[in-house]
Amino acid sequence: MRQLIAGIIEEHLNANVPEMICRCSTRWLERNEHARFFQYYSRKLLPPLKNELRT
Repeated sequence: MRQLIAGIIEEHLNANVPEMICRCSTRWLERNEHARFFQYYSRKLLPPLKNELRT
């Protein structure tokens, strides 16, 4: 019964469309980057580059 209700709600809110999934993953990545930069920006320092950007 719970899965039936959850499925109806997901369909009504368009929770599983590709645009929504992309938006959620983009938000998650942005939050991670903001968290990584926060300590450096609060001390007015430049954060180190990520490994894939160092080469």
